Amino acid sequence: MTRRRLLGLLVTLLLVGVLAGCGGGDEAPPGEQVTVTIPAGATAAQIAAILEEAGVVDSADGFVERVVADGVGEGFQPGTYRLRTNEKYDRIIFQLTNGPS
Repeated sequence: MTRRRLLGLLVTLLLVGVLAGCGGGDEAPPGEQVTVTIPAGATAAQIAAILEEAGVVDSADGFVERVVADGVGEGFQPGTYRLRTNEKYDRIIFQLTNGPS
């Protein structure tokens, strides 16, 4: 294998690894439905801890990083939500921003 091909392969593998790690919460299909209550005045970190404890997200820190990157942590609505374990972060953020149904 030439040096150029090897470098191309390494770059491709690196990109795939980075992209796979950026999704967060997207690795497995959503599972069972759970109920979580988000109290008024809860911070993004507190909400993330509630979601992690219920199994909605696999990592509270990863969820907080995503919320900060998206700039949406201040717009979450308090209330009781029906979410699914291993839910996709985009769906969780959408629901928390729009309020409980």
